[in-house]
Amino acid sequence: MLIQQQQQAVAARPAKQIAIRCNTANAVIYTVPKGRKFIGSCYGTYASVICYINGVGIGYTFSGYSNTDVPSTSAYPNALTLLEGTTVSFSEANKATLLGVEYDA
Repeated sequence: MLIQQQQQAVAARPAKQIAIRCNTANAVIYTVPKGRKFIGSCYGTYASVICYINGVGIGYTFSGYSNTDVPSTSAYPNALTLLEGTTVSFSEANKATLLGVEYDA
């Protein structure tokens, strides 16, 4: 019985799709939850949009959005792997998106 309870306690949670549009400049829009990791990308609609990871700018995130608001090229960097507690923010509001999947760490 004890073994069965322990197995239930460590059961993996399903992956979760994350898609967040930034509404406030320089505000944290996402924090990786405890016991999870995030794999994905950040995108910006203009070359001036900077993605911040734990407050550190990782570069411009211009992705060449088309008039349909869908990225037409890769973001910089092409893939982010973020661990629990990591925060994401952008330098400008309504011009940036975080897309990816959250997994158990």
